Amino acid sequence: AILLPASHSCNNLIVSVLSKMHSNILKHHSLVDEMRTDKQTGLYNKDYFTEFCQKFDCESTKSIQCVFIDVDGLKKINIDYGYDAGDILIQDVSDGIKKAFNNPNMISFRVGGDEFVVFINNGNSVDINERINYLKDYLRYNDISISVGLSMGYDKFDLISLVKLAHRRML
Repeated sequence: AILLPASHSCNNLIVSVLSKMHSNILKHHSLVDEMRTDKQTGLYNKDYFTEFCQKFDCESTKSIQCVFIDVDGLKKINIDYGYDAGDILIQDVSDGIKKAFNNPNMISFRVGGDEFVVFINNGNSVDINERINYLKDYLRYNDISISVGLSMGYDKFDLISLVKLAHRRML
């Protein structure tokens, strides 16, 4: 048998412990992400939306824009063609949202059966309108219609109030 110096086995132990800790941290983050994600769409879910709105620090943000999206006719699709067709419709909309709002300064949530919210940190209205138009065109290609409302907050603002305003402004 070969005996290793005590310092070598101590280093191995430290590396082993650190490796295990790193693995546990990754598992924890994976579980947290899974809990925050809507299983059907891959967007963040309503529970995380609520947490995000409560913990958001508006003082560190110059401005934020809120896009409220509602899928038109989901109830009729579910009645006429079944819930599987409605699920496909929701998946198509969420895929479009992911493509249209694919910037690190943007975060998207599914907040209801057919309702979605996107927050854009320090965006500009021209870019946001282009993204909304891209989303509408992308969905129109699949015969899907949505209603969209937009609100903006500057300096001090409340995210829930911005969401409510965007919801009222839907066209």
